Amino acid sequence: MTFIPDLNTGNKYGFFNDFENLLVGSIFASSVSGTGGAVASSDGEVGRPGIISLTSGTQSSGRAGISTAVTAHLLNPPITLNFSLKIPVLSDGSNTFVIQAGFLDTLTADQTDGVYFEHDISGHATNWRYCSSNNASRTKNSSSVAISTSGWMKLTIEIYTGPVAKFCVNGTLLGTINTNIPTGSGRMTGVGIAIRKSVGTSARLIYLDYISCDGVLPER
Repeated sequence: MTFIPDLNTGNKYGFFNDFENLLVGSIFASSVSGTGGAVASSDGEVGRPGIISLTSGTQSSGRAGISTAVTAHLLNPPITLNFSLKIPVLSDGSNTFVIQAGFLDTLTADQTDGVYFEHDISGHATNWRYCSSNNASRTKNSSSVAISTSGWMKLTIEIYTGPVAKFCVNGTLLGTINTNIPTGSGRMTGVGIAIRKSVGTSARLIYLDYISCDGVLPER
């Protein structure tokens, strides 16, 4: 279910989706590929209704993701985006995958235009990476914040005038980026999250509790 709050009038914008009915009635659509790749409902937890799972399936190139229309946002600060998610097993040499979550323009490859979190064992072990991409010119910074496999994580992206993007996990600052933030004409993104495998035949998952977004737009 997507909740559009009263602030979504005039120059206010926002949504909150806790996926109580999977993607029915949602602004999100799914994209999956490979044997067993899926987006499915999962059991709710105390204080966390509407959990869904994104699974890569058992094919070495399997993937799963959800997004709004990938041309829905031409980023205009200020805007804040939150994901509440859980990753039970991290990528490794036997089952290698990439997770990206944030403002994305594709679920099937690295971003041409986007501002996003990334889990990719190439070059930065098991810590979060925070990224931006403008017309395929990318900034990717490795953080000192480890990716937990034991609990829920709240990922927050805040974009301010500059533009500057600030990245936090459970309120802990990973860092900021002021390069390659896609705000120019034709550099649209959506809101999305994806897992994409490249090695191995064991299914790997993301559990997703909610996505929320709010911002202030020019008068319209």
